[in-house]
Amino acid sequence: MGELIYCKHPIAANPLYLEGASHNIYSLEELSYYLRENPYLVTSDFMSDELCDWIKDELLDEQLSSQLRKAKNEELPLHLFVSKVLLGCGYLTKSEIKEIIGVIEKVESLSDDERKKVHADQLLKAERLIDAIYEYDSILSENEEIPDQLAADICHNEGTAYAWLFFYEEASMLYERAFTLGKRIESLRGMLLSAAMMEDDGRFMLLLEKYRIPEDK
Repeated sequence: MGELIYCKHPIAANPLYLEGASHNIYSLEELSYYLRENPYLVTSDFMSDELCDWIKDELLDEQLSSQLRKAKNEELPLHLFVSKVLLGCGYLTKSEIKEIIGVIEKVESLSDDERKKVHADQLLKAERLIDAIYEYDSILSENEEIPDQLAADICHNEGTAYAWLFFYEEASMLYERAFTLGKRIESLRGMLLSAAMMEDDGRFMLLLEKYRIPEDK
């Protein structure tokens, strides 16, 4: 993970596998770190018997395991379930926990694709452009029935990531797809500006003609 984590609790001999992240977790501290770094990826699947069993059998924390199993059986909201995990560990500060819970509460009502987009948008905002592009691509490729407006927003933001990397042709094509799906003037502007930045102005002139845009505009 790129960071040393001091663990006060036992280290598991057998890790907890987080399928959505394709990652093995060996301690409560590492689990807390993961939740802090990836709150947008936490789904209801996290509230599992597997997690409760792992905490009891591998980390030998029967009290926390019992609390989590009770919360799961009572169908507590996801953000409250996660708060019990984080408070039971004690690795993060109260302000960090409050921020994480706020994020999870905000996005837990979103669809999986919407949640992944929010995560990708955060990567874009942090200028982790390659990671953002990968996330946007994965959403578009894994779901053929994604709503047009959501697909348009994803294409627009992915176009922005490519533009920031100076890949203007790819950016222009993504902006065009976004405009076709969502009809947003921002996408039309991005499509034309990216085309104008290309060495060959052929695409720019073609787009002006295709979308009937007067040159003085």
